[in-house]
Amino acid sequence: MTALRHRRIFLSASFPSGKRGTRFEPFDPGAIADAVTAVARAVLLAKGRLLFGGHPTITPLVLMVASELEIEGAVDVFQSQWFAGQITRETRTLEEAGFGEIHWTPERATREQSLETMREVMLAHDRKLIAGVFVGGMEGVREEFDLFRRFQPLVPRVSLAGPGGAAARLPMDETRSVLGKHVESRRYPFLASFLVNRLAETA
Repeated sequence: MTALRHRRIFLSASFPSGKRGTRFEPFDPGAIADAVTAVARAVLLAKGRLLFGGHPTITPLVLMVASELEIEGAVDVFQSQWFAGQITRETRTLEEAGFGEIHWTPERATREQSLETMREVMLAHDRKLIAGVFVGGMEGVREEFDLFRRFQPLVPRVSLAGPGGAAARLPMDETRSVLGKHVESRRYPFLASFLVNRLAETA
Protein backbone atom coordinates (compact mmCIF):
# COMPACT_ATOMS: atom_id res chain seq x y z
CA MET A 1 0.00 0.00 0.00
CA THR A 2 1.32 3.44 -0.96
CA ALA A 3 2.26 5.59 2.03
CA LEU A 4 0.15 8.63 2.89
CA ARG A 5 3.13 10.25 4.67
CA HIS A 6 1.06 11.42 7.66
CA ARG A 7 -1.47 13.29 5.56
CA ARG A 8 -4.98 13.53 6.97
CA ILE A 9 -8.25 11.97 5.85
CA PHE A 10 -11.50 13.18 7.39
CA LEU A 11 -14.08 10.56 8.39
CA SER A 12 -17.74 11.48 8.83
CA ALA A 13 -19.83 8.56 10.05
CA SER A 14 -22.50 7.47 12.49
CA PHE A 15 -25.27 4.92 12.93
CA PRO A 16 -28.82 6.16 12.24
CA SER A 17 -30.90 5.67 15.38
CA GLY A 18 -34.21 6.47 17.05
CA LYS A 19 -37.16 8.03 15.28
CA ARG A 20 -34.84 10.30 13.30
CA GLY A 21 -33.06 7.26 11.97
CA THR A 22 -36.16 5.97 10.18
CA ARG A 23 -35.86 8.91 7.77
CA PHE A 24 -32.52 7.55 6.57
CA GLU A 25 -33.58 3.99 5.83
CA PRO A 26 -32.44 1.73 4.39
CA PHE A 27 -29.19 1.31 6.30
CA ASP A 28 -27.17 -1.63 7.55
CA PRO A 29 -25.46 -1.11 10.95
CA GLY A 30 -23.14 -4.03 10.34
CA ALA A 31 -22.04 -2.62 7.00
CA ILE A 32 -21.49 0.82 8.55
CA ALA A 33 -19.21 -0.74 11.18
CA ASP A 34 -17.38 -2.76 8.53
CA ALA A 35 -16.83 0.29 6.31
CA VAL A 36 -15.63 2.48 9.17
CA THR A 37 -13.16 -0.10 10.46
CA ALA A 38 -11.92 -0.80 6.92
CA VAL A 39 -11.28 2.90 6.27
CA ALA A 40 -9.57 3.38 9.63
CA ARG A 41 -7.37 0.33 9.09
CA ALA A 42 -6.38 1.32 5.55
CA VAL A 43 -5.53 4.90 6.54
CA LEU A 44 -3.47 3.91 9.57
CA LEU A 45 -1.64 1.09 7.77
CA ALA A 46 -0.67 3.58 5.05
CA LYS A 47 0.85 5.87 7.68
CA GLY A 48 -1.94 8.41 7.31
CA ARG A 49 -3.79 10.37 9.98
CA LEU A 50 -7.50 9.98 10.65
CA LEU A 51 -9.50 13.03 11.70
CA PHE A 52 -13.11 12.92 12.92
CA GLY A 53 -15.62 14.30 15.39
CA GLY A 54 -15.77 12.19 18.54
CA HIS A 55 -19.10 10.48 17.85
CA PRO A 56 -19.72 7.96 20.67
CA THR A 57 -20.59 5.14 18.26
CA ILE A 58 -17.61 5.64 15.93
CA THR A 59 -14.79 6.29 18.40
CA PRO A 60 -14.81 2.70 19.78
CA LEU A 61 -14.33 1.34 16.26
CA VAL A 62 -11.37 3.63 15.60
CA LEU A 63 -9.89 2.78 19.00
CA MET A 64 -10.20 -0.92 18.23
CA VAL A 65 -8.27 -0.53 14.98
CA ALA A 66 -5.58 1.70 16.49
CA SER A 67 -5.16 -0.76 19.35
CA GLU A 68 -4.88 -3.76 17.06
CA LEU A 69 -2.29 -2.04 14.87
CA GLU A 70 -0.50 -0.40 17.81
CA ILE A 71 -0.10 2.80 15.80
CA GLU A 72 0.45 5.81 18.02
CA GLY A 73 -0.36 9.47 17.44
CA ALA A 74 -2.31 8.98 14.21
CA VAL A 75 -5.83 10.01 15.25
CA ASP A 76 -7.24 13.52 15.73
CA VAL A 77 -10.55 13.55 17.59
CA PHE A 78 -12.51 16.79 17.77
CA GLN A 79 -14.91 17.26 20.66
CA SER A 80 -17.03 20.23 21.70
CA GLN A 81 -16.84 21.41 25.29
CA TRP A 82 -20.65 21.15 25.23
CA PHE A 83 -20.17 17.37 25.62
CA ALA A 84 -17.33 17.54 28.15
CA GLY A 85 -19.43 15.77 30.78
CA GLN A 86 -20.55 13.08 28.34
CA ILE A 87 -17.28 12.11 26.71
CA THR A 88 -16.95 8.36 26.36
CA ARG A 89 -14.34 6.16 27.97
CA GLU A 90 -13.17 5.13 24.49
CA THR A 91 -12.49 8.73 23.50
CA ARG A 92 -10.35 9.34 26.57
CA THR A 93 -8.56 6.02 26.05
CA LEU A 94 -7.56 7.04 22.52
CA GLU A 95 -5.57 9.92 24.00
CA GLU A 96 -4.42 8.24 27.20
CA ALA A 97 -3.05 5.25 25.28
CA GLY A 98 -1.18 7.54 22.92
CA PHE A 99 -3.12 6.63 19.78
CA GLY A 100 -4.25 10.19 19.16
CA GLU A 101 -5.19 13.56 20.54
CA ILE A 102 -8.47 15.16 21.60
CA HIS A 103 -8.95 18.69 20.27
CA TRP A 104 -11.52 20.60 22.34
CA THR A 105 -13.61 23.32 20.71
CA PRO A 106 -15.56 26.09 22.50
CA GLU A 107 -19.01 25.55 23.94
CA ARG A 108 -21.66 27.94 22.61
CA ALA A 109 -25.20 28.80 23.69
CA THR A 110 -26.84 25.70 22.20
CA ARG A 111 -25.93 22.15 21.24
CA GLU A 112 -26.41 22.93 17.56
CA GLN A 113 -24.21 26.03 17.71
CA SER A 114 -21.54 24.09 19.59
CA LEU A 115 -21.53 21.35 16.96
CA GLU A 116 -21.34 23.96 14.20
CA THR A 117 -18.27 25.52 15.81
CA MET A 118 -16.64 22.12 16.26
CA ARG A 119 -17.17 21.24 12.61
CA GLU A 120 -15.84 24.56 11.40
CA VAL A 121 -12.68 24.24 13.49
CA MET A 122 -12.25 20.61 12.48
CA LEU A 123 -12.51 21.30 8.77
CA ALA A 124 -10.48 24.51 8.68
CA HIS A 125 -8.18 24.77 5.70
CA ASP A 126 -4.94 24.57 7.72
CA ARG A 127 -5.64 20.90 8.49
CA LYS A 128 -4.28 19.91 5.04
CA LEU A 129 -6.87 17.23 4.42
CA ILE A 130 -6.57 15.10 1.30
CA ALA A 131 -10.09 13.61 1.33
CA GLY A 132 -13.37 13.39 3.19
CA VAL A 133 -15.00 9.96 3.55
CA PHE A 134 -18.69 9.72 4.44
CA VAL A 135 -20.39 6.59 5.80
CA GLY A 136 -23.94 5.98 7.07
CA GLY A 137 -25.21 8.73 9.32
CA MET A 138 -28.08 11.17 9.54
CA GLU A 139 -28.31 14.97 9.28
CA GLY A 140 -24.82 15.49 10.67
CA VAL A 141 -23.19 13.57 7.83
CA ARG A 142 -24.99 15.73 5.27
CA GLU A 143 -24.01 18.90 7.13
CA GLU A 144 -20.37 17.83 7.26
CA PHE A 145 -20.46 16.91 3.56
CA ASP A 146 -21.62 20.44 2.67
CA LEU A 147 -19.29 22.13 5.14
CA PHE A 148 -16.34 20.14 3.83
CA ARG A 149 -16.78 21.73 0.39
CA ARG A 150 -16.82 25.21 1.97
CA PHE A 151 -13.53 24.71 3.80
CA GLN A 152 -11.84 22.24 1.43
CA PRO A 153 -13.07 23.21 -2.07
CA LEU A 154 -10.36 21.31 -3.95
CA VAL A 155 -10.41 18.11 -1.86
CA PRO A 156 -12.51 15.10 -2.97
CA ARG A 157 -15.53 13.95 -0.98
CA VAL A 158 -16.04 10.18 -1.14
CA SER A 159 -19.40 8.77 -0.07
CA LEU A 160 -19.68 5.03 0.54
CA ALA A 161 -23.23 4.28 -0.49
CA GLY A 162 -23.30 0.56 0.33
CA PRO A 163 -24.08 0.84 4.06
CA GLY A 164 -27.00 3.20 3.39
CA GLY A 165 -28.01 6.09 5.64
CA ALA A 166 -27.44 9.73 4.74
CA ALA A 167 -24.19 8.98 2.91
CA ALA A 168 -26.08 6.93 0.32
CA ARG A 169 -28.08 10.03 -0.63
CA LEU A 170 -25.12 12.33 -1.17
CA PRO A 171 -23.98 13.41 -4.65
CA MET A 172 -21.67 10.78 -6.10
CA ASP A 173 -19.74 12.63 -8.82
CA GLU A 174 -16.61 13.07 -6.72
CA THR A 175 -16.87 9.50 -5.45
CA ARG A 176 -16.97 8.14 -8.99
CA SER A 177 -13.95 10.20 -10.00
CA VAL A 178 -11.92 8.57 -7.20
CA LEU A 179 -13.31 5.03 -7.07
CA GLY A 180 -14.12 4.55 -10.76
CA LYS A 181 -15.73 1.19 -11.54
CA HIS A 182 -15.55 0.20 -7.85
CA VAL A 183 -18.01 2.88 -6.77
CA GLU A 184 -20.75 0.35 -5.96
CA SER A 185 -18.47 -2.20 -4.27
CA ARG A 186 -19.42 -3.51 -0.84
CA ARG A 187 -16.10 -5.24 -0.30
CA TYR A 188 -15.08 -2.63 2.22
CA PRO A 189 -11.50 -3.73 3.00
CA PHE A 190 -10.73 -3.79 -0.73
CA LEU A 191 -12.57 -0.50 -1.31
CA ALA A 192 -10.74 1.26 1.54
CA SER A 193 -7.36 0.00 0.33
CA PHE A 194 -8.12 1.08 -3.23
CA LEU A 195 -9.26 4.50 -1.99
CA VAL A 196 -6.14 5.08 0.08
CA ASN A 197 -3.86 4.08 -2.80
CA ARG A 198 -5.65 6.47 -5.15
CA LEU A 199 -5.42 9.31 -2.68
CA ALA A 200 -1.73 8.66 -2.03
CA GLU A 201 -1.03 8.76 -5.76
CA THR A 202 -2.97 11.95 -6.48
CA ALA A 203 -2.58 14.07 -3.33
